[in-house]
Amino acid sequence: EFANVYEFIEQKKGWMMSERGEGLVLSVGMEEDSAVYKWKISREPQEVTIAKLEAMITRFKQGRIADADPKILSLLDSLHAVATHPDSETIARAENKKGKQAKTRAVDASKVRVALQSALTKFDSLDATFSARGQSAMADL
Repeated sequence: EFANVYEFIEQKKGWMMSERGEGLVLSVGMEEDSAVYKWKISREPQEVTIAKLEAMITRFKQGRIADADPKILSLLDSLHAVATHPDSETIARAENKKGKQAKTRAVDASKVRVALQSALTKFDSLDATFSARGQSAMADL
């Protein structure tokens, strides 16, 4: 258990950025007054959350929220840092793309498409074949 949400976030921030899990679930309060919150790592899509955090941080920094505990700004900064942390999968994919050379193809894809389209005009559909030749067409298939 943690004394408050600030303590929880500050203590778990490093764990969240280490990507050892998909996120954490925080249960706050007791019985009827309780709530459950999900805190996701940056690999999980959360554009709306990031935008809201950035808007709140801006309001704090511009002094538009009066008499607020400075820990709130620290808490928002921590949440934002976790949400925008570059995740290892994204970094690995980017590094792989840098190191890869363009694949060379043994066959030109556009020429294959033309050949297939041409081939499709050379044969009748099964229905047309059976209509023209009846059951005897089965032997040729």
